[in-house]
Amino acid sequence: MKKIVIVIFLLTGIQALYAYPITPRPLRKLIIESQYIIYARVIDVYAVTNQNSFTDHKAILAVEELYQGDKLNDTIDVYFSRAMTCPMPAVYEKGTRVLAFLDRGKGKNAYQTHALSYGSKELTLEALTAYKLRIKEMQQIHTINDSAEKNKKIIDWLVCCAIDRDTRWEGVYELSRGTGFLSYYDRGKDTLISIDALSGEQHTALRKAAFEIKSFSYADMELIDLVEKKNDTELLQFLTDHF
Repeated sequence: MKKIVIVIFLLTGIQALYAYPITPRPLRKLIIESQYIIYARVIDVYAVTNQNSFTDHKAILAVEELYQGDKLNDTIDVYFSRAMTCPMPAVYEKGTRVLAFLDRGKGKNAYQTHALSYGSKELTLEALTAYKLRIKEMQQIHTINDSAEKNKKIIDWLVCCAIDRDTRWEGVYELSRGTGFLSYYDRGKDTLISIDALSGEQHTALRKAAFEIKSFSYADMELIDLVEKKNDTELLQFLTDHF
């Protein structure tokens, strides 16, 4: 166990020491909490006056797809900050396309990004396809009235997220309740989600995904931590070979 922890630390470097000073918002929570979910092209970005430090810039977004919320105008104004460094702000760059989780702001046609940096995502087209599927699935899950069935579906959904590298962090974060990768801000909080709820097949699928990793991201190391077994020499050798 100690050797695996050392290898994980070496692979992740200082990334493992970095934490946003707000409660992390994985995809499930973003879907539940956000009023709007859109895919949009950033037409322009510029500084604005008479705004507070959280809304000192405006991004003009051309809405291409709407996944959640009432109908929007073809273009909307999203206020954010470029001056913030801690916590990390939402990112909008002219000419890019973003998956954005939004709430209504103050003023007509004005919006703000939910959960700052967690609520704006620049994705590859492949990753966008995965996110769209997961969003639709979670929206359907939340129509289930039976709490036991709903909880089971959520676990299934988190495992699907974790297996797919494009959505890996969205799944492993909420499954990592008993590991050191859980944010300080979420520790000690009650949750319906438990790694103990996973079936043998789900454990096997997650472990298989871990051994298919070619290069390591922070989310990949969360997955490694999640699937580790007692005296796991196989996993230690896999990590040592990659290191």
